[in-house]
Amino acid sequence: MDRFTFEVLEEDQKEKLHTWLYRNRNLYPWVYFPNEIEFSNKFDHWYPVVYDNGSIIAWMKVGRSQVYVHDFETVTEFPDKLAFIYDTFVDPEYRGRGLGSMMIKQTKIFLAEHGYDAVACHIEDWNKPSIKTFQSNSFSPLGQIRFLRILFFRLLLVEGRPRRLNTLSHWLEKKKDSVRNQKKDGLISHR
Repeated sequence: MDRFTFEVLEEDQKEKLHTWLYRNRNLYPWVYFPNEIEFSNKFDHWYPVVYDNGSIIAWMKVGRSQVYVHDFETVTEFPDKLAFIYDTFVDPEYRGRGLGSMMIKQTKIFLAEHGYDAVACHIEDWNKPSIKTFQSNSFSPLGQIRFLRILFFRLLLVEGRPRRLNTLSHWLEKKKDSVRNQKKDGLISHR
C-alpha cells in the first residue's frame, strides 16, 4: 500500500479528474456525465483520489449542498453537514487490494475535519462488492430507491412508496438523525 497515495483534489486540480473521466468515457461509460461535473464545479464538490506513481487509479465524487444524481436525473439538495458519495471507482487492475476501504477511511477523516457529521452514499443494488466494501467501513443501509420513467413522468420509489423527485432531500433529512444516533454512515441502494 505504500506506493499508493491519497489526496483530495484542490480546486485548481479538479480538471485532472474531469480529463480522466472524459478520456475514459468509452471504456467506462457510467463515469462521465456533464451535468454531474457542472454541479460539482458549481457547488464545490470534493474529489478524493488515489494515485499509483502519479496516475489516478481510484476516485470518489463527494457532494455537499446540491448534487446532480445521474441515476435519478435530478438535482438533490442535501441537509447541512451531510456529505454524499455519489460515485466511486477503482481501476479494475487494482481491485481487491483494499484501495476502496482506504479511500473511504481517508475521505471520512477529511469530512470530519471539515465539520461533516454524517455521510451517505448511493450504490446500485447489483454492485455487491461496493456494498460489501462500504458496509465493512461502518455504512449501514438507509433504504432503497428506485427511479421510474413512465411516459413523460419521472418518479422515485423510496422504500417502496412513490415520491416526487424533490422529496429525496426531505427523506435524507429524516434519515440523517438516525445516521448520527447509530454512529454509522448511510448506504442508499438503487435498483
